[in-house]
Amino acid sequence: MLARRMHCASPMDALLHERLLSAIVALPLLAALAAAFMPRGRYLLGCATSLAGLAMSVAIAGRAFAGAPVDVALPWAPSLGIAFALRADGLAVAFACLVTGIGALVFAYAGAYLAPSQARERAVPALLLFQASMLGAVLADDFVLLFVCWELTSLASFLLVAYDHERADARRAALQGRLVTIAGGLALLAAIVLLASASGTLRIS
Repeated sequence: MLARRMHCASPMDALLHERLLSAIVALPLLAALAAAFMPRGRYLLGCATSLAGLAMSVAIAGRAFAGAPVDVALPWAPSLGIAFALRADGLAVAFACLVTGIGALVFAYAGAYLAPSQARERAVPALLLFQASMLGAVLADDFVLLFVCWELTSLASFLLVAYDHERADARRAALQGRLVTIAGGLALLAAIVLLASASGTLRIS
């Protein structure tokens, strides 16, 4: 009965869910840009952004878990069949809730735990970029978008490991992590090429 009601949702409800899905990915990305120019309050912004993302994920969870995934597709490179395509099914929404919920805890804990410093403040935009990239990866319905989000998580993790770049061990660890993620990205790219060649489409669903 719940699934039937979800499938019969009004066009207005469907449009709202689509906008919420887009906002789940866009909000932390915009917050990362804003945090880069904020003199203070960055951890509060990160925590508020994560909680907002969690609330939006919960808002579309009912429809997704009822078997009516929320889809958004914006043309990216139409001639190549590439689109900014997002799809929120039950599994994707569950991961989105985990990413945003744990993200809120990270911002709340790190803001109180880490000693005030310029290095600590530099970590916030990278954390928000990492969150946006993870959300893009778990919600992606396009192989190219998935690969781009994967590479953005690699970049963000590099920045996070090296946020205190004045330390030689931090720079060394960041470089080592970057090499590992580059290898993983190449393996993912090879898998995407094989899957796209076999299926004839870049859409994951």
